[in-house]
Amino acid sequence: MTVPGAARPWTVLITARNFDVTPEPERELRDSGVVIKPSEYGRQKGDAGLAGDQLIELLEGVNSIIAGACRLTRSVIEASPSLRHIARRGVGFDSVDLESASEHGVLVTITPGVLEASVADHVFALMLAAARSIPAGDALVRSGGWRGLVGVELVGKTLGIVGFGRIGRQVAARAAGFSMRVLAYDEFPDEAAAGSLGVRLAGSLTELFGASDVISVNVPLTATTRRLVDARLLAKAKPGAIFVNTARGEVVDEGALAEALRSGRLFAAGVDTYEREPPLGSPLVELPNVVLSPHIAGSTQECLARANALAAGTVVEVMEGRLANRALAVNANLLDATQSPDSSG
Repeated sequence: MTVPGAARPWTVLITARNFDVTPEPERELRDSGVVIKPSEYGRQKGDAGLAGDQLIELLEGVNSIIAGACRLTRSVIEASPSLRHIARRGVGFDSVDLESASEHGVLVTITPGVLEASVADHVFALMLAAARSIPAGDALVRSGGWRGLVGVELVGKTLGIVGFGRIGRQVAARAAGFSMRVLAYDEFPDEAAAGSLGVRLAGSLTELFGASDVISVNVPLTATTRRLVDARLLAKAKPGAIFVNTARGEVVDEGALAEALRSGRLFAAGVDTYEREPPLGSPLVELPNVVLSPHIAGSTQECLARANALAAGTVVEVMEGRLANRALAVNANLLDATQSPDSSG
């Protein structure tokens, strides 16, 4: 399946943090003839704050970018005429102006199928830490204190999963180890997947929030999911529930979540993503019953190795004028529609 703009030499800019967690992805790029543009990014330094003129300057002469969190806006894309491919390491692409990319013939790809296990593990890490006040207990002991902290059990409780895609299904699979009942809501419910995992599909978010002892949000950020979890929905939550968000910060109204935690409507929360990152000024930072992590749900050595390898392989394929797996392309309309769908892998 052909892709737009394939030409050589092909230059790639790598800005995704920890691209060097294993050496193989960079080796594949170089062995395939891809030129890696030197920069201070892609290793310990990530691209979360990279934007505007600085990003435009880095993209000069670049054909592909392997991007982490940097925002590829319309102005950046329009000022980067050599750019033909944006390889987002991850499954979210809300940081890319997709309309502008498509208008300018820039293929946008993601790395699905590589981070589900890591994110699902982190959901349970936050869930357990919130249920048992682990951060507060750690701080107490380190300060020389010693007192009882009363938590709650997960065994036998009802877990509500908002978004029953790849990650949601992995979360459901882990819940079996805690003998949890699982309720899930998805705009496009997969009844076969639910049945295979013993999951009951909820008819509405209101039903799910009202019946769940723990709520995990695992939806992408779209126009319909932005601030999906608001004050109205949180008011329907089962009293004393635990809330976990590893999706996107903008999916949740942070002010409303903070109020639900202050009022005691929610027992605790575990949060990995925020409306603004870092969450300077967020009301969640001040609350003792919130466990916070710095957007690291997918940051494991194994996950990064898989994602880096897939992103690198995609760059090589785009350079060669093909894309074996059409599902990796977000704006797949740019692919050659004359090819047989069977060739997409």
